Amino acid sequence: MRTVIQNGKIVIPKGVIDGSILVVDNNNISHIIEDENFVLVQTDQQEVEIIDADGCYVMPGLVDFHGDMLERAIQPRKKVFLPLNLALYSTQAQFLAAGITTIFHPVAFAGEPGLRSNEMGNEIVREIARFRKNETSMLRHFIHVRCELFNKAGLNTIGPLIEEGLADLFSIMDHSPRYSSFKSYVEYKNYVEKNSTFTAEELEAYAQMQWEMPEEVDSEVIEKLMGLVAKYNIPFATHDDDSPLRVDTFRPRGASISEFPLNEATARYALENNMYVVVGAPNLLRNKSHSDNLSARTAIMNGLANIICSDYYCFALLASVFILFEEGMLLHEAVSYASLYPARASGLADRIGSLEEGKAADLILVRHTQGKIPIVEKAMVAGRWTFSK
Repeated sequence: MRTVIQNGKIVIPKGVIDGSILVVDNNNISHIIEDENFVLVQTDQQEVEIIDADGCYVMPGLVDFHGDMLERAIQPRKKVFLPLNLALYSTQAQFLAAGITTIFHPVAFAGEPGLRSNEMGNEIVREIARFRKNETSMLRHFIHVRCELFNKAGLNTIGPLIEEGLADLFSIMDHSPRYSSFKSYVEYKNYVEKNSTFTAEELEAYAQMQWEMPEEVDSEVIEKLMGLVAKYNIPFATHDDDSPLRVDTFRPRGASISEFPLNEATARYALENNMYVVVGAPNLLRNKSHSDNLSARTAIMNGLANIICSDYYCFALLASVFILFEEGMLLHEAVSYASLYPARASGLADRIGSLEEGKAADLILVRHTQGKIPIVEKAMVAGRWTFSK
């Protein structure tokens, strides 16, 4: 079937045009034509679907570089775990209603019992890999493998996943008590408790052991991981960088993305060294970091970041795009922070991330009025409508 979307305002990389998009059999965008030049010619017996997008923006589907919604679906309450396939299926409607057609699911390997254990991480990665091949998959599911810096045992689990081609994005985390984001032992213990299944006694013993651990990292384990990431050409991100020195710890090893830098100096340094800088949409939406770190809105407006992700709340991503628009940014530029730039950072920009002829037909129809929240009317993934309000 061919689909013609007409009467909408089409957001392309260079601006916004009044036009029509023709989507053809191979699930790609075949033409983007301005209305005054558009004539629908039926050349064969193929059925044509006409969609009237009057009053809507026709935008590229959002590419969410880091969205934690799956973790919350798997473990909606502490120590309560739901089936992985149900969690994956149920979150899709939320992502699509939020305008997200490509999601990088962060899967954390922290080396502690619970949601972020090595064993659970392995199960989640393999379930995503199975699920995305099924007919119940309604958007593009990618796997973001996150490894805790001090998780030595994680190499035995993560290594095979990388070698099997199951890691689409890799990041190094450091949530050890030595890291500067933890200001006290109590703050660190509360962080561990949030995602683990420790008893009170186990939590106290583990947190105390970690708090007293020396600062040295097993460099041999890290080098092995870095070698695998480089060998398989996996996009590599650092996480919560607190200084330019921290950025330079992994940039020479191939890191090209800095996720959630904690301050302006670090974000600026990463950008000056040709890295992508990721900030969270909830931070931008609230105009405040929940941890009193770098303001995402300030970073974007001052040219210190070039990717916005949903982080812990998927509906913040599209809303943050329109906040930037309402504050004076051109819409196509604001949209790129949540579509084209994350697609480039992850090596997918030849297929998705923008509305261009020859690219996949991943798009959303969004209705927006000044001062109101944007509403996704419809979402299309690979030429197939997968969501309708």
